[in-house]
Amino acid sequence: LQDSIEIKAEPLHPSDNRAVIMLKNKENTDLKNLEIKLDSQFFSTTKTVSLGPKEELKLEVEVNKEDIEKITAGAYIVSAEIEIDGADAELEAIMTYLEKEGTSVERYSDGFILKRNTVVKKNEGNVPVKATIEVKKDILSRLFTITSPESDEISRNGLVVSYFWARDLAPGESFSATSTTNYTIPLIFLILIILAGLIAKKLAETAVVLNKRVSLVRTKRGEFAVKVRLHVKAKRHVDKIQITDQLPGVTKLYENFGKAPDRIDKESRRLFWNVEKLNAGEERVYSYIIYSKLNIVGKFELPAATAVFEHNGKMKEAWSNRAFFITETAGEK
Repeated sequence: LQDSIEIKAEPLHPSDNRAVIMLKNKENTDLKNLEIKLDSQFFSTTKTVSLGPKEELKLEVEVNKEDIEKITAGAYIVSAEIEIDGADAELEAIMTYLEKEGTSVERYSDGFILKRNTVVKKNEGNVPVKATIEVKKDILSRLFTITSPESDEISRNGLVVSYFWARDLAPGESFSATSTTNYTIPLIFLILIILAGLIAKKLAETAVVLNKRVSLVRTKRGEFAVKVRLHVKAKRHVDKIQITDQLPGVTKLYENFGKAPDRIDKESRRLFWNVEKLNAGEERVYSYIIYSKLNIVGKFELPAATAVFEHNGKMKEAWSNRAFFITETAGEK
């Protein structure tokens, strides 16, 4: 039996789903009900066949695709155990597993402010390959990017910065590289720039700019006294301006200083100045002194002043800053 049968295996390609095994009866006699057990790294099966005199038979065997993912190209043994009428024999054949080169690439991305990009390369072939991953960043986002693992090489071409990773991959092996860009800081800067632009635009559109300043006044009796100055500047021509300011609760108005307000509402503690008109670029300053017999220590804050005026036939309003004074440091804010 050992000398009566010849076995051969055709080359197997990684894309093949079936392997081909050739059986040949070398004798001029019938071989009926041969039980053949085939075994290799690619398949394992048992079949029952019959061979006529000098007949050659082609057997197709299903390949186990999961088991061959990590098998490299080369020559592999196919063993055959044959039995008939109580006689048995063991035969072998060489199967050539053909080469296939190729790597697959998968990319994953998630997050918005904290943006994470992952690139995975896998050796889908059956021969070792050298795989390279490249990630590109612009020169600005690079400042906020970290990589994992640390890149093997960094190169710069103009405004583009490239990160490189290189690995030798066996069949079925994979590796990944992750770049994480934190946009929190640039987003904050962008918001600040937008806010600054909106404020600048608002100021540019404001017909009247009102600024309030305070400074310490020394008195003979050592009482607490503050000089308040209201700077009113018209950026465009305005009419019927009324400027209103309010005295803090613990203070009184020193009426012997400067020009008195046009009206004082003692119940609401508000001061009023009326201006018929202001031309574009014209500025006026109103000042007054407030004092208190209480010894005020620390931060002393004054409410914002307001200006109501008419511009292009519409009544509009402008507010000053909230001025404050720190008595311990004796400085102007």
